[in-house]
Amino acid sequence: MKDRIAKERLNIILLVDASKSMGGKRIEQVDSAICDIKKYLVDLQAENTNVDFYMTIIPFSNNASFYNDKEMINIEQFKYDGIKTGGWSNLHFAYEKLGDI
Repeated sequence: MKDRIAKERLNIILLVDASKSMGGKRIEQVDSAICDIKKYLVDLQAENTNVDFYMTIIPFSNNASFYNDKEMINIEQFKYDGIKTGGWSNLHFAYEKLGDI
């Protein structure tokens, strides 16, 4: 008998400080954590046919934009190769970008 539970879409949104002060070891730790989160969600989605995980990252410093210029991407297609740092922190830009989702 086919599973009759409706498939749920769960959106994961990560706001990441990408200012100059996050350079070096700090951003390396963030990159590692994001890779771990992605792997965990891919595995969790594979185990559970009733959920689809979608993810977006909004790095912010002098401005904010969606990582890879995409609002939400299915976790299996989400490609991550790190965040570049620079500028100064302005969380206001990140909150504005959240309004676009």
